[in-house]
Parts: sequence; structure tokens; C-alpha cells
Amino acid sequence: MPTPRCWASAPPELCTQTQDGFAAVWVLLSIEVNVFPNWFGSHRSLKMNRLRWVALAIVLLGAASKSGLAFASEEIHWVDVRIPPYHHIETGDQNASAEALEAQKGITDRLLELLAEALPDYTHKRTIVPTPRLLRSLEEGQNVCNPAMKITPERQEYIVFSRRPSIIAPSNGITIRAEDQNRFGEPPVALERLMNDPDLVLGIEFGRAYGPKIDKLLARYKTSGSVYEWFSSPAYSGLVQMLTRERVDYVLGFPMEFSYVKETRKLQREIAFLPIRESREFSYSYIGCSKTATGRQLIAEIDEALARIRKTEAYREAIERWLPTVVHESFREHYTEDFLTHQRSIE
Repeated sequence: MPTPRCWASAPPELCTQTQDGFAAVWVLLSIEVNVFPNWFGSHRSLKMNRLRWVALAIVLLGAASKSGLAFASEEIHWVDVRIPPYHHIETGDQNASAEALEAQKGITDRLLELLAEALPDYTHKRTIVPTPRLLRSLEEGQNVCNPAMKITPERQEYIVFSRRPSIIAPSNGITIRAEDQNRFGEPPVALERLMNDPDLVLGIEFGRAYGPKIDKLLARYKTSGSVYEWFSSPAYSGLVQMLTRERVDYVLGFPMEFSYVKETRKLQREIAFLPIRESREFSYSYIGCSKTATGRQLIAEIDEALARIRKTEAYREAIERWLPTVVHESFREHYTEDFLTHQRSIE
């Protein structure tokens, strides 16, 4: 019996299922005429009936492939959320030039194009949903992936993450009304001190992970009345609108989100960005897929693709083009010395 191809990086259970599927079909094809004489009839019709068995085998293999048991999926379904300039930036001008449309692409918009080029054997499908729906799809075991996620212990229960980070970016800080600078003090400011102030309300996105230290603080204060959670997407721009209307006093987010909103939105008041003590200078995001046999197979191949494409100038520029100019030098240093060599241990 011929041995079916199985990726070296594939999980053992997937390879076993693939080989079992081929074995079953091979048995069907090896059945002799005298086992089912009524099916095969005369010796002259033997050739025709063998063709029928081949057709049946193809149908069975197709069904097994669709069930996800015998073969890795031929499609990668990317489920993303709107967090400009990271994901899915939309231009309002449908007649814009190709250059203008290219300039509007967010970070993961471009990264997914590069991954599609690196993984041409797959069809790449993309869906944009709110964060809660993304997490629900992953938790339910649907075969979907996301290009940039923070790792948390809770998410590791139902998501398998890439070993290599997909994105390096300046860490979270707070956005405030510019006239309130003296109220918050000199940066970096202590987020915990601010959350202890009963006169200040923080705006955050529901379901979003901001990093281990910040997430622990949020879990402690969420029920105190000092935290407002925004449920729809894009959350950051909506929260900034609330900030300018004095519905909240400060908003958690990335400096790239701040720069994008400041440049593209007509705001009622000036805003400012402050680093916080609880964040590192740069943070990493990872690709995450459902913790299924198919998800593990996809992550194994995606990891291999990341090892190749992250070294390219196109990959670095996809992230760098949305960074504030002031951090370009430190970004390139971290990108070369840590990001390209960083690998998590196998889960």
C-alpha cells in the first residue's frame, strides 16, 4: 500500500487519521471479484467495476477531507477585528487610486497578503467581526485563525498560538484630553494609581487583552464603577469620542491607534498620549488558531512561513509605516535583535 504524504510538522494524531483513511480506501480497491460476484458480474466487466470502486474511493476521501479527519484543511479562514491601523482600514472613496488604496491597508491587512503568498497551497478567506464573536468562534472550536492576538492563560485553553510573534509594536498607554495633562502627571504614569482614583473613569474594549499586568489590574477594578467597557468595533475611536465628550477620562490603547485617530478623525478637543509604567517598551502579538487537529496543523505551517517572511523588508515596513516617527530607531533595534529571534516554547 502506498504511504500518504504527511507534513513533518503535523501533529501525530492528524497523520494517523490520514494514513487510516488511505488504508481503508486501499482495502476497498483491493477486494477481489469473488467477494462480491453479483457486483462485478462477468470477467469482461471487471475493468468497468474497478473504475466504479475508484470513483467510490474518491467520494470517500473527499468526505473525509471535508470532515477534517483525514486531511488538513485547504482553507485558512482568517477572522479579524477592526482595530485601525492594525486591522481592516476602510477607505471611504471607492474610486481611489491603487496607490491610495494600498496606503490605507492596515498592518494585518498587509501581513495576511504576505502570508497568502508564502502559503499558496491554501485558499485564504477573511471575515471581520467584533472581538467577542472572534473569541466565541475560537472557543467553539470552529476552524478559524486570527493574525495578531495577545496570549493569556484563559485563551490558551482553547487557542493554539504560533511560536514566533507576528507583530511587534509599542506597548499600551493612555489617551487623555490634552488640557488634563497636569491632572495625570509626568509620564510614564502609574495605571494602578489612576484606577484607585474614584473621580476618574477608564475606557477599555470588551474582550481585549492588554497584557498580563494590565489585565490583572482590570480584573480587579472592573466592578468598581471606574471602568467603562465598549462592546462594538472599532472600539478605540468610539472611546476617544466619549473622552472628548467627558463620558470617560482616559482610554487604554496603542500609540499607533492614537496616531491614526488623531490624523483621521475630526475631534472636538485635542488629545494626548501618555506611556504607563505597567507596560514594556514593546509588546508582541501572535497568530492564534482554534485548538483542534486542523488548527495545530495550520499553526505548524504558519510558523514555518513566519520564519521566512519576517526577515523581509516588506514585512518590517508593514508594521513600521504606522509607527510614530519618534520610535522608528528603537523599533528597528528591537525588531532585529529580539523580534526575529524570539520563539515561545512548544505548548
